[in-house]
Amino acid sequence: MTVLYKDSDKCTNMILDFIAGGVPDNPSGESLGKYNAVIGNANSQDDLSARTIDQICGQDGLMDQLLADGEPSTAVGRYQIIRKTLQTLKKNLNIAGSTRFTPDLQDRLGLALMVGRGYQQWWTGAISDRQFAHNISLEWASLPDPENGGKSHYDGVGPNHASTSLDKVLTMLQKARAEQPQQAAAPAGPAGAAAAPGEGGHLPESMAGESPRDVIKDIQTILQKARFYDGDIDGFFGEQSQAALDALRNAARH
Repeated sequence: MTVLYKDSDKCTNMILDFIAGGVPDNPSGESLGKYNAVIGNANSQDDLSARTIDQICGQDGLMDQLLADGEPSTAVGRYQIIRKTLQTLKKNLNIAGSTRFTPDLQDRLGLALMVGRGYQQWWTGAISDRQFAHNISLEWASLPDPENGGKSHYDGVGPNHASTSLDKVLTMLQKARAEQPQQAAAPAGPAGAAAAPGEGGHLPESMAGESPRDVIKDIQTILQKARFYDGDIDGFFGEQSQAALDALRNAARH
């Protein structure tokens, strides 16, 4: 369970726990709910709280080590944050490079990412549960996107797929909203500053500087030029895109 908000803000706690995983309606999530998770190993025993931010995302840090070991991404921690996103959070929230990557800090970063995806607007009722579900699916590839048929927004890009159903996400948000502290202000995130939205999903690091939807458009364009795909170049990896990719893979085997 999350550390920072467990007693003071059950609403935020419920959403962060759901995103991370390790809960009945989303047992996998981003990391099985584990703070020491790294891409490819949710059960890693390496204590990330013993490392500083710079030892995680700096030169020759853990993220460089993951890439050197052949992993397709630098995603680490309970919320599977990649290098570019962590560096953006560090800068925008004025976090010292010597700060330890503790569970407390990871929860604060998770909240900052939610704020960047419209958590304050959802809290005040300015956007619907469905819109917020879409927003956070752009940040976390394990969440289903209501605008992509309940699949991950990044379904088919690398290993990405939704780890739970859209119905369970919407039910969780309804329950979380009911737990909002009465007359409490919308969470503003650490120091009142929202982080810029991160690059969602476990995209290959070579693609991490691009918009994820642009990456999918590039894939669709390649499939179209190869005459395996005749759908729209819309950046959503749906059934038609998946079928085209499968056809290309099958052709490559023969």
